[in-house]
Amino acid sequence: ESLSLAAALATIKKIRKEKVCQSLKKKGLFLNNAIENLIKKHKLSKVISLCGHPSWKILIFKDFRNITKEAIKTFVLKEMIARGVFIVAGHNISFSHSKEDLKLVIKAYDETFLKLAHTMKKNDQNLFFKPFIEPIFKVR
Repeated sequence: ESLSLAAALATIKKIRKEKVCQSLKKKGLFLNNAIENLIKKHKLSKVISLCGHPSWKILIFKDFRNITKEAIKTFVLKEMIARGVFIVAGHNISFSHSKEDLKLVIKAYDETFLKLAHTMKKNDQNLFFKPFIEPIFKVR
């Protein structure tokens, strides 16, 4: 067990030396500010919001007219993945993410939100990808 303790101690020392926590927060704030500006730019504030710590934000989706939040979430995830950004319910910042990585993610959000805004203007849920994502856990 002394090897595990030594590894944990070395990890903590590296986190402190490299100022990992501060770096994660700074990168997260950069990404979050950009995403919030894109949400406003594409007039999606009634549909999408962010929640959580700057280094681990969750996307919150809301129903809009006759389009369900599940349809919107499915659309956003599919479009982001098609642009090379793996996303499930939000984004997690890694110490290894560079400014260039974050800019690519921002570009993917911009393109995705633009396409979403255009699709939502048609107010037709049938234009959204199916099947829609459904919650795994449900209240019985």
